[in-house]
Amino acid sequence: MDLREFARAPVICLTSNTVEFVHGEIEDNPTDVVVVVDLDRRPIGLVTAADIADALASPLAANYAVGQLMRPATSTGYRRSLLDAQQQMETWGIDHLPVLDEEGRVAGVLVAEDVRRKVDSAEFATVEALRLA
Repeated sequence: MDLREFARAPVICLTSNTVEFVHGEIEDNPTDVVVVVDLDRRPIGLVTAADIADALASPLAANYAVGQLMRPATSTGYRRSLLDAQQQMETWGIDHLPVLDEEGRVAGVLVAEDVRRKVDSAEFATVEALRLA
């Protein structure tokens, strides 16, 4: 199974991007999380729409580097099962899980709500049962 099939397209930024820039990215893309990456597109943190909104409540924060706000990123490889990814998200208490390609670069983001909906579907249960048979 390839987790990239279930992941949303990632919205990414660098640690040096400003809060105002990331706010624009969130406004322009249907997302509530941005993956903060290094120059090789490897994840180093996450920032949520709520983090950005909180920061923008301070008049000076618009020019802060998003690296000052980010939280550590937990990620997973694309070859893991959806059930494994769901368990990882539940164990860590996270709603967003970056999916990495074979080179460790961000290829997508799993969203807990999407994962729950897919795992609970009858189609997924049938496919999973056939895979394990």
